[in-house]
Amino acid sequence: MTMKIHALLKTIALAGSLAAMTACASTPSGNDAMSSDAAIKDAKAAVAKAKATGQPLWAAPSSKSWGITTTQKAKPYSTENVLIDAEEAAKKGDEALAVKLANLAKFQAEKVMLQAEYGKNAGPRTN
Repeated sequence: MTMKIHALLKTIALAGSLAAMTACASTPSGNDAMSSDAAIKDAKAAVAKAKATGQPLWAAPSSKSWGITTTQKAKPYSTENVLIDAEEAAKKGDEALAVKLANLAKFQAEKVMLQAEYGKNAGPRTN
């Protein structure tokens, strides 16, 4: 019985810490001075790695909280949709928005990879 309680407490602690990390992160880290091409390239690489984990790509948080006006009406507004908007902004010459969107996509992909890392050993213990 003690092992079940211990395992339950570990699971709750892991879930709580993951929730706190994602909820507390309000903006992605990144260099706004980088070109949109470089930012989009970095974001695409991160999204590809995130897809390889088998975890679903997260729906983007409210774009208004990022100060972003979205052009797509897709539901859910996923990380891949964020990348599409970044590419469209770059084509239109809006470097600042393109970098911001690319950084958002990269940030979300990194959180998916982190979630996959934390969850790789999750599950019931038999010993």
